[in-house]
Amino acid sequence: MRTVERGSITAAARDLAISQPAVTKHLRNLERHVGARLVERSSRVVRPTPQGQALYDASREPLAAIEAALEGVRHDMGAVEGNLRIHAPSCLGAKHVHGIVTAFQRRYPAVTADLILDNRDVDLVYENFDLAMKYGRPEGKELIIRRLGWIRRILVAAPSFH
Repeated sequence: MRTVERGSITAAARDLAISQPAVTKHLRNLERHVGARLVERSSRVVRPTPQGQALYDASREPLAAIEAALEGVRHDMGAVEGNLRIHAPSCLGAKHVHGIVTAFQRRYPAVTADLILDNRDVDLVYENFDLAMKYGRPEGKELIIRRLGWIRRILVAAPSFH
């Protein structure tokens, strides 16, 4: 699932906190089990074959339901653990978010947090982010959107600046 979503075995390994050879081995075992090649590999990208896309489409919702059920049990047990992927603009993340994430990890050491700071819009689902922050008005009706605050910017220039 993660390899298809990320388009990369290396990115999938990073997301799953396992080695790249381990992802390759799991993928090979799955291909052997179903008797079909599931992804096409190139030096730049990994794409699902038609059989791989069909398996991905059929598995996505059931696996999400299982993950939600497991998360519910963890929540009932009071455990806070897992991987948290956060995206934020560079200037906002470096100044504010990094400290918040560090404090959160100190409080919940079983949580691993990936904080990605860059100045682009991201697709939360495709890029597997749990949380993203952005300036301006967000698009996407299927997202849960909350205003975190206001940012005021002031531009200062010399009178000779044209």
